[in-house]
Amino acid sequence: MRRTASALVVVALLAGCGSGAKKSTTTATSTQPARPATPQYVPSARHNHRPPGFVYNDEIGENVTTASYDRIIQVFGPPSSRHGKCIVYRVVRQPNAKWTFCFKGQKMISASG
Repeated sequence: MRRTASALVVVALLAGCGSGAKKSTTTATSTQPARPATPQYVPSARHNHRPPGFVYNDEIGENVTTASYDRIIQVFGPPSSRHGKCIVYRVVRQPNAKWTFCFKGQKMISASG
């Protein structure tokens, strides 16, 4: 009799554990917040004043290629010129230097400076 009672308790515990584990897995998956597809580009440096159409050379790093067209305009303002699908910014205190960003839709396909 003891053996039968012990077996029933073990079976009941196993049945209860199995259904509880499935619920917690489903709940954890459905309540996690969605992550943004790509992180927002943040310039390497911050300058309080920016002349229109200019960038500072220390603001641009390798991670600029992750920025969308809208984010570049948001961070640096309107460009000094546009050439097809590319926008051009002049560099502060460097008369012949410029940065050119080319896009296909919102995605940056090249950056040169």
